[in-house]
Amino acid sequence: MSDQRTGPVGGIAVQAPGEASPRRGVPWSSLGFLLTHVSAGVVAIDDLGDVTFASAGLRSLLGYDPASLVGRNGFALLHPDDLDYAVAALSRWSDRAGVNPGPELRIRHADGTWIPVLVDAVTGPAVATFGAVVLTVRRRSTHGGAEQELRVRLANEDRLTRIATSFVSVPWDRFDEGVDAALVELGSQQYAGRVSVWRVDGPVLRRTHTWVAPAGGPVGALPEELPRGAWEVLARLEALEEIDVSSVRALAASGEAGWVALHRGGVRSLLAAPLVGPAGFAGLLAFEVGLEEITFDAGHLTTLRVAAGIIAEAFTRHDAERELAFEAQHDPLTGLDNRWRFLDELSRAVAALPADGSGGVAVLEIDLDRFKSVNDTFGHGLGDRLLQQVASRCLAQRAAGERMARFGGDEILVLVPDCATVDAAVGRARALSYCFDEPWQVAGQRLTVRASIGLGHTTDPSTPPARLLQEADAAMYRAKDRGRNRIEPYDDELRRAAARRLHRSQVLRGARRADALRLVYRPEVDLRTGAVRAVEALLSWPEVGDEPPPADEIEDAARDAGIVQELDRWVLRAAVGQLAEWHRASAVPEVVRVRLSDAAATGTWLLDELRLLLARHAVDARHLAVTFSESALMADVSAARVVLDGLRELGLGVVVGSFGTGASSLSALKRLRLDAVVVDRSFVAGLAADRGDRAVVDAVVQIGRVLNVRVVAEGVDTPEQLAEVVALGCGGAMGPALVAVAPAASAVLDGTVALR
Repeated sequence: MSDQRTGPVGGIAVQAPGEASPRRGVPWSSLGFLLTHVSAGVVAIDDLGDVTFASAGLRSLLGYDPASLVGRNGFALLHPDDLDYAVAALSRWSDRAGVNPGPELRIRHADGTWIPVLVDAVTGPAVATFGAVVLTVRRRSTHGGAEQELRVRLANEDRLTRIATSFVSVPWDRFDEGVDAALVELGSQQYAGRVSVWRVDGPVLRRTHTWVAPAGGPVGALPEELPRGAWEVLARLEALEEIDVSSVRALAASGEAGWVALHRGGVRSLLAAPLVGPAGFAGLLAFEVGLEEITFDAGHLTTLRVAAGIIAEAFTRHDAERELAFEAQHDPLTGLDNRWRFLDELSRAVAALPADGSGGVAVLEIDLDRFKSVNDTFGHGLGDRLLQQVASRCLAQRAAGERMARFGGDEILVLVPDCATVDAAVGRARALSYCFDEPWQVAGQRLTVRASIGLGHTTDPSTPPARLLQEADAAMYRAKDRGRNRIEPYDDELRRAAARRLHRSQVLRGARRADALRLVYRPEVDLRTGAVRAVEALLSWPEVGDEPPPADEIEDAARDAGIVQELDRWVLRAAVGQLAEWHRASAVPEVVRVRLSDAAATGTWLLDELRLLLARHAVDARHLAVTFSESALMADVSAARVVLDGLRELGLGVVVGSFGTGASSLSALKRLRLDAVVVDRSFVAGLAADRGDRAVVDAVVQIGRVLNVRVVAEGVDTPEQLAEVVALGCGGAMGPALVAVAPAASAVLDGTVALR
């Protein structure tokens, strides 16, 4: 050959003898000189089988002048009966780089006779300069059997080493690549037509990985899954036996039911070994041949046996790694994504949004209504099973591409990608809300549990994912406030409320740093006598004017500012200090109530702080009471009871504020031993017009009578509301309709109020 030829394998240019290799810088003539005294023949062929190089050793071995072979097709020199096998071998060799000990082939001598020779192949980038494959051709030695056995043994050892290393550098999420590489190595053996891995999957064996020879493989296919034990050969494999079948036709004589399926699948001979895992039989490794009456030698069996052990161990390790990876990314109770996996997926979805605003991403937050009452009534075990059912129903309604996560408690988040509009997001929320239409059957209990759903939406790829979560959360709480079992999107109203909350937190932080905080006091009037019974200390600062914000809004602002406990300590110290001043002025109110944050209800610091303040100011603890929200006490009744019992030991009273907005149970209230409950202002506001609000207040009054607890109504703004709370039997009331909020110097500490 005098001109360049380029084959399709890697686009390698094969050069004529005498020309320098552009990769190696070694002329073909120099390579030929180096091989002059090598007794074996060396032949390089391209991917079409054409000879690109022949060494001088071929002259003595086969009688050919090397130059006369260059350019000829090497397959033309093979015995016709060996041609198919040689083509299949070349196809297998092309899949894998390295040394490939080959078979014995018959090659035509220059005198026309057929000469049996042994052929080894080298493939890969190292020989790409010379051609697709470099072959070493040599006669059998006088010790042919021993030599062949040694060659096969060394080849098998090398093959097993490569199978083992297939899994060394492959990360767990690319494990299939390692299995595929191992099967390619197994497929380089003589006779290989198809190599398959089958794994136990419940009652069936499922094919998970398959390598098929590029040429000479079985014609046909086996099913993708087989019932375990359906065939005798499968039952023997489950008994951890190895299977060596030289002809599947012979299985028919023994009554083997599977021989027809094997035969239809193109399998004529079969060698199989069991995969053994921690629980025993875990699957099988099958070496399938499309030729009849194949006798597998000891090398085949040993290689398959050891390879099955390597692959089984790799699967065991991979299964453990996959389980750890799953646990690291999923909630253990429901199997949904956990917080970190969800945030990662949300970040990807937002970042992938088109810059022109034509796409969108939504986050839905699903929160079960009154889930705490389920836990309190039936126990946390039943509550957990309910959550599992909720997750299962929601997953069944999940649309393509959506992700679902449990963020703790009873909150389920849904990521809705490709959601261009808020209306589309509301539509998805509505579809998921249908999951709650049917009652739940849990541990013999029939439960009706609904859900409130809030959603955030963006079309901007620069939106921080945390903002979407905050928007969905804020919208969900508005759904709760508006009656539960609702869908609420985040909108301009909530956006303005968030801005106000941010502003308030900044102002509150500034007021604390500037020492501008103060306490004002709201008197509580006894509705039987009109006497001022107690005063409630309220946190205020100049920017909020005469009427302080509600306690929950102040707590939200303090939480945003990161000063919740700092404010609790300040309020306690200021209130106890004022109580001491009133004591010195002989104007001590019957009770001063101090509203503290939800976190203080279970805070271990509170009792120590109060002991210190009571001792420092020498005040009577009977004139002091602490108010917590209902939700704070009900969140962890046992922990709250420890704090409340400690307060009682110090002599303080205990009051529940914002009552009716949480999910209290009679047993929990009885255990807490309260002095008073304050009906939330939202129910008082609707007394004159809403029968539901009137029913709630009436129920609270009845509970107070049963538990011998004083019931106080807050936020009494009008004479009509005052008349209603009196008629319902409340023991006390607070609000502008009675006495306005006042600073300490002018607070009404005694006297009476006209109630009618």
